[in-house]
Amino acid sequence: MSNKTMYEKEKEITDKIDVKEAIKMFQNLIFAENHKIAENHCRKLAIEALEKQIPKKPIEKDIGKLKIPDTAFCPTCGNPVIKDEADNYEQAYCCYCGQAIGWSVKKKF
Repeated sequence: MSNKTMYEKEKEITDKIDVKEAIKMFQNLIFAENHKIAENHCRKLAIEALEKQIPKKPIEKDIGKLKIPDTAFCPTCGNPVIKDEADNYEQAYCCYCGQAIGWSVKKKF
């Protein structure tokens, strides 16, 4: 029999669950159980919030004839995010939707 406290047992389990694993668990609960619409909606909102914590590479593009220096766009909502190399500043999150921005994230194909 184990002499671990409830806290130690809980920590042992939760330390193994990262954001991506939590998303999978929530998604499985949505499809595996027959819950009320409101509960499923809450779970979907939680999944969306967790997914925004995973950094995504910003989109760099020209705006017509204008090219805004040091500006890219959020891959989730399309609003501008800023990287100022002169001041060594990179916007970590989109201030419009909360998406984590990963300036050095490589796209997987």
